[in-house]
Amino acid sequence: MKKMLTILRMVPVVIEIVQTIEAALPESGRGKEKLALVRDILSEVYEGLGDIWPKLEKVVELFVRFANSVGLFHKKQQEKPVTTGG
Repeated sequence: MKKMLTILRMVPVVIEIVQTIEAALPESGRGKEKLALVRDILSEVYEGLGDIWPKLEKVVELFVRFANSVGLFHKKQQEKPVTTGG
């Protein structure tokens, strides 16, 4: 029960972190990097993250899926490097 309450209390903070990261890095295809950044940020401020990370990770995935489905995040395609014929 204590873990569940901790997770529920962290949800608004986690959503804010995800939105901040998405605003700074809107490129598509970088989900794993963004998720790792969420985890790194949270691990700096919460020592017990390892115990609850699997559930928080699922919360992040659910929120991102929802945000993408309703167009909350405006995706930017990664630019491909320019190559010169040579």
